[in-house]
This record gives sequence, structure tokens and C-alpha cells, in this order.
Amino acid sequence: MDLEQRKQLLNSIRGQTVLMPDMRPTYENYTQLNPNYHAMIPVVDRLLESLVSNEKKLAKLKNADFALFGSTWPPKAGFNELRIVTFLAIWLFLWDDELDEPTGQHSNSFESTQKYRKETVRFIRSTMRLPEKSLQWQDQPTGIFQFFSLYGLQNIGQQIKSGVAWSLGVKYPPTASHPIIESFRVIGEALAEAYTVEQRENFFEDMRFYISSTEMEQKWHLEGEARIPTLEDYLHSRMGTSAVRPCLAVIEFANGIRGRYAATTNEPSLTALSDEATKIVIIANDMLSLKKEIRVGVIDSLVPLLCLRFGDVQNALREAQSDLAAAVDRFELEARTLLDEPNETRLSYEELRMFIEGARDCWIGNFSWSMRTGRYMLGDIDKANGSFSVTL
Repeated sequence: MDLEQRKQLLNSIRGQTVLMPDMRPTYENYTQLNPNYHAMIPVVDRLLESLVSNEKKLAKLKNADFALFGSTWPPKAGFNELRIVTFLAIWLFLWDDELDEPTGQHSNSFESTQKYRKETVRFIRSTMRLPEKSLQWQDQPTGIFQFFSLYGLQNIGQQIKSGVAWSLGVKYPPTASHPIIESFRVIGEALAEAYTVEQRENFFEDMRFYISSTEMEQKWHLEGEARIPTLEDYLHSRMGTSAVRPCLAVIEFANGIRGRYAATTNEPSLTALSDEATKIVIIANDMLSLKKEIRVGVIDSLVPLLCLRFGDVQNALREAQSDLAAAVDRFELEARTLLDEPNETRLSYEELRMFIEGARDCWIGNFSWSMRTGRYMLGDIDKANGSFSVTL
């Protein structure tokens, strides 16, 4: 489909008033809030002030209440763990805004964005003290033999390089070219201290998956492509661009779990649970962010694409709600199966339970924040009855 067809789809949706279905029964029995929420607000504000100079944009970001986002997601995390997890969430939002917001520095140039992506991947890997080139962790030797392997020598070399730089007061890696990339440093260093190499590799792979997934999404936005993706192509890409996998990969950090495993990417028995958690976040987020997306002219989202299949926005929302309920049912079935049947993961039973609870907290927290944040322009709408009207 060409640019004109994109405009037609956008114009067919913009200005409509639709009834957002009541999604509370899916979530209300679980919602919790981290007791460090209020203490986190000034910490978040200072971070945003250090990264954003435009006063109008800064005000919007503060209004989004990212402290609430973090506090509804790992509700039991300690203050420092909550700070890092919240910083990661902010980083994911800001990094992505540079690509798909109209005011983003790289929103109109695929070539410059590729450089942005490449630098980001290298910077993330370096801040987490991972060698520039390494074997996949499943292939690494274990025990004493690890120290004599190529990977072991690379990892030792990286640790020495980081240690020498630190002792000399030199930043390693050097300051990134973009402040948003640079702001990952505090996150990477915290994970480098708390995680084993295996956990860091897992987190890195989830971050790389997220970053690489943004390539196709950006191509859909660029005028040279001007293609409306199929629903199937969109959902495939959205599994990465939703950035849920990096969030699931810090459940271990939030709960103080340290071990030789990779819970989200490389643990086969947890893949289905993680995928369903991702789908729940995608569907709910795409429904509740619809007003914001249409206001900025974005139709590469679940509800507009469902409109092409089901005729109008209201039917699309009903279908999305049905898909949401089905994904929640599949998640809970998978959770019960994992806890009731013999444990085939490399986590202890208690760690497995914490991971499942953390994954559930992730999609519940995302919904709770989405209903309250100013980012999606729903704050002034009366939502007391569950369903509510939204003018797009």
C-alpha cells in the first residue's frame, strides 16, 4: 500500500469517538504499588532533566510519571533495584522516541539511525563488561576450563580493561555520542555488578533483539517505503519493539537472583510464558495508546491494522479485547503448568515462582500505568465505570 492509502486509513480513524472496553477484570485482583514510589519521583525527574533540554518535551515526560511505571512493575523491589529498573524503562522509551516520534533526531533517516543502533549495541555490551566478540553462552566451557577458553580469556581481558580504566579515573567505554545512549551506562554497570556473565549475555541478547526489531518498524514509517504492514508482519516485529523481553530479563535483578541461566531467551520451558506476557503488553498498550498514536499520525499499530480486517475502530477494539483475554488465559495456564509439573528449568522452585510473578507484574504494571499516565492522554477521562469514551 502506498502513502495515499496510509493517509486514508489515518483519516478514517482520526476524530472518531470510540468506547474503550472495560479491561479491569483482567487486572484488578493483582495491582500493587512499590512503597518507594514517592521517593522515586524526584530521582526520575532529575534523570529526565539531565537528558532533555526542551522544556515542552520535558514537561510531557514528567507528566508520563515513569516513577509510577517502575513502581507498578516490580512492586517488591528494593529502592536501588527499583531505580535501575525504572531507569531502564525510561531509557527504552527515550531511545525509541528518537526513532518514531516526529521530533526524534533520527526519525527521518534510516542511515543515521543504523549508526545510532550500531553505537548503542556496542555501548551496551561494553558497559556490561562483555567482550566485543564472544561465543554464545550455551557453548562456553564450564568450571576451570572456562578460564583457558577463548571466551574466558576475552572476558578476563574485558574485566582487566574495565578495572584499569576505573582505577585511572577513565570512563570505559568512552562517553557515547548521544546522551540517551550514554545514559545506559548506569544501568549496564549495575547489571555488570549484580549479574553473572550468563545473565548479562541473556540481557544483552534481549536488548539486541529489541534494537534490531526497530529497523523494520522504522522502514514502515519512512515516506520512501510508505507501506502498511500486514497484521502478521506487525505482530512479528512488535514482539521485539515492545521491549518486553529486556524487562523480563531484569526480573532476576529485581529479585536478587544470580545464576547460570538465561530465563527469558534461552530457557525453552519459559519461552511460552514470556511470549504470552509480551502479547498481553502489546495488546493492552496498543489499545490504550491509540489516541496518542493517531494524534501523531501513526497507524502502524494493532488497532488500525485490525480496522482493515474488521471494518471499523469499535470492532477492532472488541477483537483486541478478545485477543487480550485469550493471551491472559494462556499465560495463567502456562504458569500453573510450570508450577504444578516437575521443574525442568535451571531455576530453583522459588526462583521459578518469582520469575512467574515478575512476568505477571510486568503486564499488570504496564496496564495500571497506561490507564493513569499522561503519556497516552487518558488522564482526564472518567474511567470509573471501567469502559470509557475516547475521541481519537
